[in-house]
Amino acid sequence: MNMETFEAVRENLAPQIDWSHMGCRDHFVQFYESDSFLADSISGFIGTGFRLNEVAIVIATPEHRSALDARLQEQGFEPAALRASSQYITLDAAETLATFMVRGMPDRDLFDLSVGCLVRKATRDGRKLRAFGEMVALLWKDGNQAAAIRLEELWNELARTSQFSLFCAYPLDAFHGEQNGISLMEVCSQHSHVIPAESYANQKNQRIACEALRCCSRRPLRWRLKLPNESALNPP
Repeated sequence: MNMETFEAVRENLAPQIDWSHMGCRDHFVQFYESDSFLADSISGFIGTGFRLNEVAIVIATPEHRSALDARLQEQGFEPAALRASSQYITLDAAETLATFMVRGMPDRDLFDLSVGCLVRKATRDGRKLRAFGEMVALLWKDGNQAAAIRLEELWNELARTSQFSLFCAYPLDAFHGEQNGISLMEVCSQHSHVIPAESYANQKNQRIACEALRCCSRRPLRWRLKLPNESALNPP
């Protein structure tokens, strides 16, 4: 498959999100299969925020931070200048995790001193904030699902006192297999919205996405999905 064909397939199968419609307290989760698709999603979310003069905090791996910078440059932004103006704050996910983990679990007070203070500082002038974090994905990858769920809870607690939209992401293959059904529900129950992975047209991924959407406690994010030879679907 050549690059042009790959991009066409990706466009047809990936859910199309209007990132300008994110609420100030939305907390959504993106399941993904490829790092390239994740970078596209993060850059859409963060880049839209920049166009709206919002602040962004990105807590990610070096690889994903680098990919995000490249996508933002393609959109016409200058990441270095945005960092210098404190509109674009980037941190390493593993290093940030280390500031509040105690005996394998996130500590509430340390999380507030680390991430909480950062969020409050970024929003103190009244500007809206968009945050992306994949610390939960690192914990999940290490087999520490309990810590990942607890960290999701801490983010939700922080959102009760600070206004920001939060983008979390998990690799889809972490949830394949019936034994991961409960884990999938636990993750989704911590989020207001669920966005399915790029190959949503795949039957197995449709099942996972539908399970995720059903277990959300609030109305799912409106996303637009194009399938080959089908009209666009818009969930209610």
